[in-house]
Amino acid sequence: MACPAGTDSNSCLTPGQVTSMQRYFARVTRPDGRQMYAAFPHGSEGGSPWLGATAPNGNWAGFWPNVVYENPSYSIVANLNVDTDVDYNFASNKLSAHFDAVSTDLTRFKDRGGKLIIWHGYNDPAVSAYHTQDYVEAVNARYGASRATGFLRTFFAPGVNHCGGGEGPQPDPFDLLDKMVEWVESGMAPTSVLASHRTGAVVNRTMPLCPYPQLAKYKGAGDVKDAASFACVAP
Repeated sequence: MACPAGTDSNSCLTPGQVTSMQRYFARVTRPDGRQMYAAFPHGSEGGSPWLGATAPNGNWAGFWPNVVYENPSYSIVANLNVDTDVDYNFASNKLSAHFDAVSTDLTRFKDRGGKLIIWHGYNDPAVSAYHTQDYVEAVNARYGASRATGFLRTFFAPGVNHCGGGEGPQPDPFDLLDKMVEWVESGMAPTSVLASHRTGAVVNRTMPLCPYPQLAKYKGAGDVKDAASFACVAP
């Protein structure tokens, strides 16, 4: 996709554009290289309302002065070079208890018979699906993947944006609730979730969402737009 040296056109990317996209998709790190936030999957840029913005706007423009620093005169535009150690640590220490749900210690929840279903659109431009994946892997590391699946199932929806929208088939919230009821009341853990894509009120494609890390694989026959033509398999 990179333009030949010395050229520029709408069909390729200049070196500066390549660097910009690499930075856009890269994980956010501290000065010492430790990860602060996961990278974003390719495809998430399509639903981003911030891509191409020239300055913070809307809620983002007011977050740092009003919520973090409680100083309305603070200008995020005048302080775009946020220090990833000082500013991030200040905001995290102040607000993490209110905003974050990142603890992997789910023992009391598990021991009470709790069940957790997570679903995430893979093209989410606001909250990285890789961040959710990192969390699930951390839970698996704590309890062992086989034990963790006894109380946690995660479903990623390719092509789906933040909580919905996008080109990919997405689950119906009521179907997810039904899966939870079956799991809690009948002990039937969800082995897949049906996702649908609609044009207006017409369903024109269905796909199974498989419990992470399984993937939906085409069986080799049948309509590629029909969920029945796919099976959930290990990667």
